Amino acid sequence: MIKSSQSESKAAEPAAASRSIACWNEDAQTQALRVELKGGDFFVFPVSHFLCAEFTRGAEGDLLRLAFTTHEVKIRGRHLREVALALQRLAVEWIREIVPKYAALAGPDAAIIMAIEVAALADAASSGGEQGRD
Repeated sequence: MIKSSQSESKAAEPAAASRSIACWNEDAQTQALRVELKGGDFFVFPVSHFLCAEFTRGAEGDLLRLAFTTHEVKIRGRHLREVALALQRLAVEWIREIVPKYAALAGPDAAIIMAIEVAALADAASSGGEQGRD
């Protein structure tokens, strides 16, 4: 029997010890972006439905807005430029909110996702863009 190993460029989800620190994963071969919320709920968006991203730095941290054909995703955190640049290459496999108590364990320049809001475009249009899930 031949045992295959995962390539170095395609990292598996983090092990249990570092699982709570990692809040995103890059994979150049991804076909969809999984967006995980704190409660365990998640969305899967095919990369073919990705329309655009907007990265903004602010005094309170970074904001990354993602537009898909049916939903808008707002990501708040620190050092999100790295995630935005990976999205430019359509190479983000998954993102998730980090538990705040673990944010201090991440490296000083590591991307930290503190909050994610997902809103269906019909919901966003009817309530001025403030409707979402946390």
